[in-house]
Amino acid sequence: MLVVIVVGVARVISGPQPFEAAGPPPPLQVSASSSEILGDDSVATTEDSPSISAIPGVPAPEKVALDFANAWVKSTGMTSAQWVKSLEPYSTKRLLEQFKDVDPTSVPAESVRGPATVRPRDSQLAEVDVPVTPGTLKLRLLVSNGRWLVDAVSWERS
Repeated sequence: MLVVIVVGVARVISGPQPFEAAGPPPPLQVSASSSEILGDDSVATTEDSPSISAIPGVPAPEKVALDFANAWVKSTGMTSAQWVKSLEPYSTKRLLEQFKDVDPTSVPAESVRGPATVRPRDSQLAEVDVPVTPGTLKLRLLVSNGRWLVDAVSWERS
């Protein structure tokens, strides 16, 4: 108990230490895998990760996301109304309303540079990342009127 009190008083007297003074953390050393330490509990789970609803005759979320991304980056020479119109087939009315006054020249990307990565949240909601130059377009898609539509957009520069 006395040691705890002495250490506490010493810290109060010395004041806060700058973050840099602490130095880098020691390297992580692993001597055994977690399965070697914990063993196999042999419990099988029946919970599956969420999966997306396949809607017959309707493009899948990754297709809708890529089509949206291609329309989103192709803003050169377009008026705001033309640009929003190009996004209409892939977007909810709510999202289109948010974009109605956006200047398409403010789009921070130039081109789509890879396939979409889909993270299902439930059968009718998915988050999709689309790599673009220079960053990642992050989209939320949901099922609306029997088809997948983009409902929210965010941007991450790389």
